[in-house]
Amino acid sequence: MRGRDDLLFSVRLSIRYHDRRRRFYESMSSFSSFAATVFGSAAAAAFLGNWGKPWVAAVALAVAALSALTLVVGPVAKAWRHADLRRRFTELERVIVTSDPTPELVAECRSERLSIEADEPPVLRVLATICHNEQSRSMGYGPDEMIPVGFWQRRFASFFDLAQHKLHEQQA
Repeated sequence: MRGRDDLLFSVRLSIRYHDRRRRFYESMSSFSSFAATVFGSAAAAAFLGNWGKPWVAAVALAVAALSALTLVVGPVAKAWRHADLRRRFTELERVIVTSDPTPELVAECRSERLSIEADEPPVLRVLATICHNEQSRSMGYGPDEMIPVGFWQRRFASFFDLAQHKLHEQQA
């Protein structure tokens, strides 16, 4: 049943996407905690040892900037949000895979998918395209199903969309 297969593809794509977003925010949180601890310790040691004062100020400023960035971005809360969305899509995948694929079930699952998508933050299109290509490969689709993604687009995909309009130009 083609409708079921398309639905299953999009649900698995969403699982892959939210897993990547969760890992990105967890990494961001870990890095900022590590850097704040290292810089904070260095600033404390420099202050107590009365080393060069401009260096102490620069390290203290770096700690303050990292702490402010972590507070503003809120990577832990965002990681939890993407983990929850991934869990909901995984539950939907379980229903699709374990149930008889009647047209009613497919319609019901599509409705649930739209409900979950309504709770999603804005999607990074370049990252979603990378996930689309990975999902296509994992399901055995050929190269004609792949959408080319540039080197720099890949590098910045977790941060922001870079030249997302080129994805559509390359696909056409």
